[in-house]
Amino acid sequence: NLYGEMSQSGQYLCINSPGDYYEIPACGLILDCEKALNDEDCFVVFNYPATYNTTTLDGKFLAVGSSYSYITSEYEFSSLTIDPRTMIETQGESGLTQTLPGTLSSDFSEMMQPYGIYVNPYTGYIYGTDAGSFEGAGYLYQWTPDGQLVGKHKVYVNPGHFLALPPD
Repeated sequence: NLYGEMSQSGQYLCINSPGDYYEIPACGLILDCEKALNDEDCFVVFNYPATYNTTTLDGKFLAVGSSYSYITSEYEFSSLTIDPRTMIETQGESGLTQTLPGTLSSDFSEMMQPYGIYVNPYTGYIYGTDAGSFEGAGYLYQWTPDGQLVGKHKVYVNPGHFLALPPD
């Protein structure tokens, strides 16, 4: 049950699965596309959702995830930094931390409905969106490459897509 973003960092993909909202919990997956050609040990599953994820300039993934349960009627959120090479090499024993750089984790936890995360491939600046109530304008947040909040701007309904143009 794939849902959310999928990001690529070199030979690695970061994929999200929300589970079935009942018995099968949400999770994320790192897939090594080169190993997939001839090795069945080409992926690692981790027990956190990676609903919205992006690639950093140094090849890691930043992920913000949410999982919902019809049993408890509650959401659980996660903020992750993932080193895909380490995750594959250690079969998931290391390479994942439950935090984001700077103030991102705390800033995302204060959002009403996180709806996207993106790293500008030209500048390294980090962007995130909050859909709010899904009925009115949302917000675009901007952070420095080390995760310090620069600003928050009101934008259109359900902001969830990003586009970076070359600086020239």
